[in-house]
Amino acid sequence: MYEWKPKDLNNPFKMRKAERIVDLEKYEGLLKKNNIFFTDEQYETAVKKIKAEDSCRE
Repeated sequence: MYEWKPKDLNNPFKMRKAERIVDLEKYEGLLKKNNIFFTDEQYETAVKKIKAEDSCRE
């Protein structure tokens, strides 16, 4: 079985150079399934970053 690990266990929303989060809710479920904890502040920062990236693409 594939063992997935985020780049930084202290902040699982930090991505590797070529990675990005496409579906935040699905990613959040993956983190919970793998017992990787995150703070509300980290989640809110990730939401802002994803919205900023999406607005740049439009």
